Amino acid sequence: MWGYTVRSGATVDQLEEMIDWFSNNSNPKYQASIKLGVNNNWFAREQRWLDSFKQVSVISPWSVGRYDNEAEYHSYVNEQMIPSMNWCESNELLYVPVVWPGFSWHNKKPYTKKNDIPRNGGNFFWTQVSGAIDLGVEALYIAMFDEVDESTAMFKTAENSSMAPAQEYWLNLDADGFSLPSDWYLRCAGQAAQTLRGEIRFNPILGDPIEGIMAMHLLRKESCAIEFIFPDFDEETTIEISLDGGSTYPYDVADNIGSYVLDGINDGDYDVYIRHPGGYAVPMGEINMRGCNEPNLLTNPTTANVSRFDLNVLFSLCIFVLITLPLHTYSPKQQIIGGVRLLLVK
Repeated sequence: MWGYTVRSGATVDQLEEMIDWFSNNSNPKYQASIKLGVNNNWFAREQRWLDSFKQVSVISPWSVGRYDNEAEYHSYVNEQMIPSMNWCESNELLYVPVVWPGFSWHNKKPYTKKNDIPRNGGNFFWTQVSGAIDLGVEALYIAMFDEVDESTAMFKTAENSSMAPAQEYWLNLDADGFSLPSDWYLRCAGQAAQTLRGEIRFNPILGDPIEGIMAMHLLRKESCAIEFIFPDFDEETTIEISLDGGSTYPYDVADNIGSYVLDGINDGDYDVYIRHPGGYAVPMGEINMRGCNEPNLLTNPTTANVSRFDLNVLFSLCIFVLITLPLHTYSPKQQIIGGVRLLLVK
């Protein structure tokens, strides 16, 4: 739930009622843990607000536009983040800071400044990520996967003017003097997840995030088939495939061939996982094989962004994107997930 202490119309009376409805509902299907999106100075509210905050599970203060550059961010850490973290820790709540790549209102409000808070080639984003991880946070909330109106979108975009329409103004990736690939900020998000989970060494410098997307889709053939598309991962030679939820891995393929078609599969229900030998198993989705020549058989479509550290990235098909750990690494506190744009959990 987002907006309490941000929107004037969102009152403490409504918050108390909402918390009670989800926490004490007599119908179990309506009971839920609550993640609350609040203003950056939420902890300075009067006691009634604070008493309500103690009843939720996750606090995530909105920080977009609260600082304009790396230097201002460090002041924000001392004045806002550390008090927020301390309050949440003392009240046994999960604190989830918001990090973002850059900002501008210009797309929504043309009279405002273009490229108002520059991304600086990803360095502005990484200052926030590394600063939060250095403080010991357990999760990060990235704003946002597809927010164009505020220019915080992380999805792929034009690298330069040659890739953008000639009409109108477009904020391309080279605006701040950097030559970047179109998926640069998705790669930055992947590196943030790996660093948060301790899969790679912490580095306050962004560097060059690893590239590569693992994708899976069904081919429309007379016989059932699944096609896997993947990059050549450094220091890896083999990718293993499971169709039974990771219990067995009867299929393996060279890591450097780019794609692989697994065909001749019988009708049935398959829970597909992939991994590098000895690595984490990454869920790719559930497939129902019926008829073997019908399109759109993928019932739970996902795309996993995988490196040799087996980062598990699940992209939803609508607004939200969720990044989580493999299931066996969750603690009960860290299973509270819902209504997020891009959430990284340690």
